[in-house]
Amino acid sequence: MSIDHKAKESYGIAVDLGTSSIWLRLVELPGKRALETLVVPNPQKEHGADIASRLGKAAEDEGVRASLHNQAIEAVGSSAAELCRRAGVDPGRVRELVVVGNSAMFAFLLDLDPSPLCGTPFNLRGAEDFYGPAADLGIALGDANLFVPRPIFGFVGADALADILLVDMAASERPRLVIDVGTNCEMTLGGRGKIWVASSPAGPAYEDTHMSFGVSAS
Repeated sequence: MSIDHKAKESYGIAVDLGTSSIWLRLVELPGKRALETLVVPNPQKEHGADIASRLGKAAEDEGVRASLHNQAIEAVGSSAAELCRRAGVDPGRVRELVVVGNSAMFAFLLDLDPSPLCGTPFNLRGAEDFYGPAADLGIALGDANLFVPRPIFGFVGADALADILLVDMAASERPRLVIDVGTNCEMTLGGRGKIWVASSPAGPAYEDTHMSFGVSAS
């Protein structure tokens, strides 16, 4: 599938579908200039502030799984439209939409069986990149194409892959360490073609459901 980057006023939207928050950035494709950024809370919080709660409920209840999928689709679609509105850009000019996130968010967005993430080895079976019209997934954004990279392994998602690409870690002659502190904290270390990845829950800094005193770090 080819994308016409030469079209006048063509844009792309990058989305980080996080457990607690969803970040979106609108970019001009020809010049790669960032125009607008939007951050919204993830509406899935009603099914649990932490990943484990959402996964457990989704694995046991088809209705919860469907709700988590629909909330992810609706949040990405409506937020992308709002981002365009704020920037004064016609949504029909958006050519590319890229969504990254941890493995649970990947499963919820594509409506995959989340149960493999509830036990060892915590890896989605048959996870593949999604690439096709955004409308095919229910995201109304003109004729935009949607790319959702698959997770690396376990709970190390494509958001960590975006970090690796951003700093060009694979080609670096010196070791580089990137720590992405979110509800799901991911770390990457490497250089000269060899990269190690790991993840660890950092949710208590962002969640307030189990706190006796204090507020979430919002």
